[in-house]
Amino acid sequence: MFEFALVTTIFIVKKKAFDSGLACAIGIPVVFFHYLLMGYYTAVMLDASIAGCMVSVAGVIFGWAFLFSPSQGLVTTYMKRRRLSAER
Repeated sequence: MFEFALVTTIFIVKKKAFDSGLACAIGIPVVFFHYLLMGYYTAVMLDASIAGCMVSVAGVIFGWAFLFSPSQGLVTTYMKRRRLSAER
């Protein structure tokens, strides 16, 4: 079940949230970031499985999003609670 949710999340982020045309227009190297995020160069440097590196990179991205999401991340929630308790 976790794998399905992770793959679905990656698909949605890749297809819906990233505008490669805009990124290219403002000077972001789209192809570089695409392969970097997908773990290809990491796999080549480590002489490892490309699929395994893709999953590892996706897991790291998911972990960062889980921790630092602006609305529901663990760190954000902790900081909000800390700020509210300090105001009392």
